[in-house]
Amino acid sequence: MAMASAVPSRGRFPGSRCCLVWALALLGPGTATQALALGNDTVFVDASAGVSHDSNLYRLSPQAQSPATLRLIGVDKISETIFTYGLGANFKLPYARQSFEGSFNASLNRFVNSPTLDYTSTQANAAWHWRAGRDWTGDLSYSSGRVIQSFENFNANPNKNLITNNFYHLLGRYDLDTRWQFTTIADYANHVNGSALFQSGDSNTVSVQELAQYRWTTGSSLGLKLRVDDGQTPNQTITPNSIVDNRYTEVRATNPFYFVLSARSNLGGEWGLVDRKHPDVPQRNFNGFVGSLSYNYQATARGALGVNVNRELGGGGDLVQVYRRSYTLSVSPSYELTNKLLWRGNAQWINARYQGNTGFLPAFLLAFFPERQDHLTNYSNSLVYSVTRNAQVSASVNYARRESSIAGATFIDLTTSVNASLQF
Repeated sequence: MAMASAVPSRGRFPGSRCCLVWALALLGPGTATQALALGNDTVFVDASAGVSHDSNLYRLSPQAQSPATLRLIGVDKISETIFTYGLGANFKLPYARQSFEGSFNASLNRFVNSPTLDYTSTQANAAWHWRAGRDWTGDLSYSSGRVIQSFENFNANPNKNLITNNFYHLLGRYDLDTRWQFTTIADYANHVNGSALFQSGDSNTVSVQELAQYRWTTGSSLGLKLRVDDGQTPNQTITPNSIVDNRYTEVRATNPFYFVLSARSNLGGEWGLVDRKHPDVPQRNFNGFVGSLSYNYQATARGALGVNVNRELGGGGDLVQVYRRSYTLSVSPSYELTNKLLWRGNAQWINARYQGNTGFLPAFLLAFFPERQDHLTNYSNSLVYSVTRNAQVSASVNYARRESSIAGATFIDLTTSVNASLQF
């Protein structure tokens, strides 16, 4: 359950501000919260609490929801109620033509029916934004987060897996003139699974991007982008007892664009090619077309609509199949019912296919592992009511369904949540 972000507002004492984010568990016990403004309008403390109900926590297929199966995997119920309590702080410090930003949030998550899954999630961020002369700007940032593995990937595995993601980001940008802009980005991402059962999914990735853009005075832009990733899954074996290096290099050449169509609408996205090479295991190589297209329309002063379609190729396979090819369509309407009540909706459809041969299994066994194909459907609705300028109440419902060619991978899930927030 997401924690509302702190937004500064004028406090009751001259020259100071305080900020509090308080999300109440309206369907269950809550906690008292407090906030303080530290320093001179630069440091803010926030607290939160909330509740959600998940109808199918382990994403079990209908055939696997019998009492015998639940006893086998060591759980009593497929549904779960989760209470979340959080505490965080953030700051922003401008200095000359630079600014320094940072934040830290920790959330305690309590599971009513499966207390062995209780965990504390954390998120820390730090960034330095700079400007030199009229033409040079840049960012240097670091983030580290600790979360539980997506329940969609549990697939009847009740073991808790806490994932730590570390991300380092360096960006430099040069404006040649008012039309041409050049950007260089260097990133390092580290993905670590806490449970030994999932450590084959650990990864380290170094990425370098070069982007050249031409901008029109209307706000439209057209560019060329080249991205090179050097990655490795250090704990994933290719064949039993192998010492083969499974490092890979992935190159993406794309054409990002953004066009302002009118005062109410815009069109953006990018298209291009991706090519991944595994020097030691060429059977894992893949290449193909990737692309995305997003259309946004502000129909009225109160209503808006966003539509997105994309085709993606990525290393989202497993030890049997190499990569995941997916087509996605998303439709996201929103409407301000009154000056205080906002409705947001989203409908998403995904067609995913897992392809390629990793070389992990002998050829004569591949016939027992047919190509996997999934169809995923997600519908979500949320209402946000602004009680006052600084107080909000929200409720959301999310329906998810996956149909798969793999036995046991089909599921239906319904998640509901209620939150409230207060800022002052």
